[in-house]
Amino acid sequence: MLKKLPENGKGYTMKTIKVNASKTYDILLGNGIIDKIGTYLKEIIVCKKIVIVTDTNVNKLYGENVATKLKESGFEVFIYEFLAGEKSKNSATYLELIAFIAKNHLQRSDCLLALGGGVVGDITGFAAATYMRGIKYIQVPTTLLSIIDSSVGGKTGIDLPEGKNLLGAFYQPDRVIADTKLLTTLPYEEVKNGKGELIKYGILLGGELWELIEQCEDPLKSEKMLSLCINYKRDIVEADEHENSVRKLLNLGHTAGHAIEKLTNYVLPHGECVALGIAIIIRASLKRGDLSLTSYNKIMSVLVAENMPITTEIDEKTIIDAALNDKKRQGNELTMVVVKDIGKCVMENVPIEKLGEYFICR
Repeated sequence: MLKKLPENGKGYTMKTIKVNASKTYDILLGNGIIDKIGTYLKEIIVCKKIVIVTDTNVNKLYGENVATKLKESGFEVFIYEFLAGEKSKNSATYLELIAFIAKNHLQRSDCLLALGGGVVGDITGFAAATYMRGIKYIQVPTTLLSIIDSSVGGKTGIDLPEGKNLLGAFYQPDRVIADTKLLTTLPYEEVKNGKGELIKYGILLGGELWELIEQCEDPLKSEKMLSLCINYKRDIVEADEHENSVRKLLNLGHTAGHAIEKLTNYVLPHGECVALGIAIIIRASLKRGDLSLTSYNKIMSVLVAENMPITTEIDEKTIIDAALNDKKRQGNELTMVVVKDIGKCVMENVPIEKLGEYFICR
């Protein structure tokens, strides 16, 4: 649905995508909509206090501006900032955030606002799910990756030394405000990070999205690409919110990817690890006869064109050992997402002793 909004006498469009999960909420997608953030919050919540959760990179760009807009709308605003990066997505940061919320006397009727990328959204959502057994929270994604993926669907959590996202909850936000204008300040590395997840969605969905990716369409300037990803994930979440079946398809590239993130101490960004995980699984799919050489070459060409990592010196056994703590493990089996074709991926429950057939690193 498109809505025409006034801005200093000029009109612009905002797309509203509704998510009907355990909580029904809207994803607002548009350019410049952050300027009306106070209005968008007052439409859905009645609270006195808001804690903006953000990181050191985003806070210096947008923190005070967002805080000012919220104050102008009558909210009492606090800002909690932590060091940017996946290494901060841990129990120490989470507990410090909870303490900050409590010291500022937020009640169950108050609200958290995640202003940042996937790490910020994951920590904020988990804090919202657990503080006073659940308070409201808003996602304001500021990266390509968080707009198309992590801000949608209610997965929240933190990393443990034993693995990524092992402590968390399914907890839906009350609204997602995705302003594409915020993407204009992204450095190349962060755009590349988001493109790893974008390629994943292209392989899963195929069709128009894959064509746009092959044509090197710029996702920062293409609301169509963003909408296709968001709508696809919305449909998956509505069908399987708690990841019991089809939502596991969204883990394409993630089993190897998460293991590599852990093994490299999170030096390689998540999206690039996903892209590397895709390269690993499509090599295996080609070798096992699941994927045609034509489709393999198409996917690999896109990965190379986007300068994604496609090989690693980490050996297959080491990656498999690290992947055995994966949430998708069930007893002596691990659920792997296998690429049959572009637009056709399936899940296979693979016995641990046969995992070597699904990991080809070079």
